[in-house]
Amino acid sequence: MTAALGVVLDINTNTQKFFGGGSSKNQVGHNDDITALAVCPKRELVATGQCGKNPIICIWRADTCEKVAQFTQGRDTRAVKAIAFNKDGTMIATVGADNDHSVFAFKIDGTKLGQEKGGPDPILDVSWHPTSNQFATAGQRGAAFYSLESGRLTGNKGLFGSNKMAALCCAVYGPDGKLYTGSADGRILIWEGRNCTKSFQVATGAINAVCPTQDKILVGGGKSLLIYDTSLKKTGEIALQSSARAIDIKGNDILLGLRDGTIVEYTNGTQPRVLMQSHSDGEAWGLDIDPTTGYILTTADDNKIMIWDPETRKCVQTAIVNQKAGPKQKIGGASTLSTFPPNQCSRAVCINPKNGHVAIGTNNGEVHVHSDIKSLKLIKAFQPAKEWIECMAYSPDGTKLAVGSHDNNIYIFDVIIFEIC
Repeated sequence: MTAALGVVLDINTNTQKFFGGGSSKNQVGHNDDITALAVCPKRELVATGQCGKNPIICIWRADTCEKVAQFTQGRDTRAVKAIAFNKDGTMIATVGADNDHSVFAFKIDGTKLGQEKGGPDPILDVSWHPTSNQFATAGQRGAAFYSLESGRLTGNKGLFGSNKMAALCCAVYGPDGKLYTGSADGRILIWEGRNCTKSFQVATGAINAVCPTQDKILVGGGKSLLIYDTSLKKTGEIALQSSARAIDIKGNDILLGLRDGTIVEYTNGTQPRVLMQSHSDGEAWGLDIDPTTGYILTTADDNKIMIWDPETRKCVQTAIVNQKAGPKQKIGGASTLSTFPPNQCSRAVCINPKNGHVAIGTNNGEVHVHSDIKSLKLIKAFQPAKEWIECMAYSPDGTKLAVGSHDNNIYIFDVIIFEIC
């Protein structure tokens, strides 16, 4: 998902279809940012939930993006934090972001089957049992297990037993009926019923994705995909450019969604194929078009410079805004959700129409000038302003660079200075 749209990517033609959108009077689907998405076991239906005072939930077809049903989770639940289909795709479970972190069960037509308080602590994931009307949640205080019987939803906390308690980041039921959870301290915890029966360390950081199959368990641990057999013996490891946030598997093909906005497929488990790249932290603000190649160059709050070919709709090159992280954000700086410091966030970019120079403005008032979009070799870096750069433009003859800052000044520079440097 992106913003209020569901996106279906055809990986063979690299084209996309969208669920949602339209004018305010004819808007279809969501009217605020989508916060959770699930695909049914048959891969035919998609469920998406959004944020808002009374969050909308939509059920739609994966092949045509046609809406099947639309209903609301409940007033004042704030957001759909997690969503999951049951074993035959006839029901969904959702989790709210209200103070009680309410847990819901619905038919896919919107009929509410049950509601229960999840507790005062955040819940991050939900998963249905493969053979019964039960599902489990994972959150800051561990796992909880819910049963839907006689029109009533009841829940019980998971029991860690002799295993160390942990905040849980993800939860997935395996075909064997066991629940596999990833913890914030790098462990996999396995549950039978509501009892934690095994716990083993696989990484130093949080485990945000686990995918158990009939014969293996795939785990996103750090910047690696870890592979275990059913006896929990490690059988393989694939290095990744970023941590895995989502894992799916079909036959011998593994699909990964990474934290840096990349979707990558490993055919037969080893050969990587990048299906999509994107900006991934904060927001994307800077954009310009190269007059020579027609390529599009974008910058964002994620320390990335990305170059796109509009003909193939693919990213053809990436670079970074700044190799070295500077001081963290101060109060009164550019508003952003990025985890990067201001000197690695960029909100403006422009390309010189005469010599191909690429100028990039950062959130700490710096300007970086690069040679061209092919090499992006840094020519000059300087700081004309104390506040963030909001816009930049080269003059039509390429001899001047105008830089607009949030300090209400426009700075004009002679391009020949950069060429001498």
